[in-house]
Amino acid sequence: MYFFYGDERFLINLEVKKVINNYFNYDLVKINDEIEINDFLSKIDNFSLFEKTEIFIISNLIFLQKNDDNKNKKIIEILQKNIQNKNKIFIFTFLLEKKEVLNKNNLLFNFLIKNSNFKEISKIKENEIEKYTKKIIESNKLKISNINFLKLVSKLPNNLDLIVNEIKKLSYFNNEEITELAIDNLVMDFASENDFAFIETFIKLDFQNLFNESQKKINSGVPRSLLLSQINSFLWIVNIVDIFKKKFSLDELSIKFGIKIFRLKKAELFLNKYSAKKARKLINSCFKIDEKLKKGQISDKLAFDLFFLNFLTN
Repeated sequence: MYFFYGDERFLINLEVKKVINNYFNYDLVKINDEIEINDFLSKIDNFSLFEKTEIFIISNLIFLQKNDDNKNKKIIEILQKNIQNKNKIFIFTFLLEKKEVLNKNNLLFNFLIKNSNFKEISKIKENEIEKYTKKIIESNKLKISNINFLKLVSKLPNNLDLIVNEIKKLSYFNNEEITELAIDNLVMDFASENDFAFIETFIKLDFQNLFNESQKKINSGVPRSLLLSQINSFLWIVNIVDIFKKKFSLDELSIKFGIKIFRLKKAELFLNKYSAKKARKLINSCFKIDEKLKKGQISDKLAFDLFFLNFLTN
């Protein structure tokens, strides 16, 4: 018997697949959260004349949330009777929504924890996005350049379901390679104004806070290359505003380049505070650093240090 619960659907489904892959000749019985107690009990307590394995996938069973001891005792009784049957495999899953939690005083929950191979699955951390994105791209047999990979990762959230959907979308556009054009046109920008905190310190020209903020992120496992990519992405927007500000309004630039208006406003603010001349110089030096990094001529640590040196002395 297995029990997988948490708030990351993709990883829960992955665990279920791992279990199923251990069997060859089987019937799959799926039971969802809306089933009535008697129907549920009759399904799992059925008797088969054949030796074929039955795999029961029981998803978001409502009795794991309800404190109905009488019904849970019935379920436990039937499970105890059936879990010794080698031809019956029970896989319980529970996907938690947002801040939802399972009641750990629930009789059925405690029974599953004590009597199953269980795993609590949490959302991936920010520093794991690259690892899982790479795996998903590889599993879809797609190619992607290093520069496009960084660009893609910088747009993705720490939600594997959404990452899978975005990569699937990209594969429909080109089933061989993920291109910059596809990323720009197809991938949703999941970054919100709240995710812009790191760049905010950059915009304020606060060197000390920027350094402290970057160290916090690096210590939490965020790659320096990703931070540099975020800075370069912002500087690219600054460059757009600088080049076209006399010809187009910010609203027009937003439509023309598909850039969120608040990012364009931040870029304009940066230009006004930093001056166009200094911004161009910084952009030029940062793009050169980025090019050397991507060619493998310098390490990401050296690239990051060079960026700070340029920012401080510019």
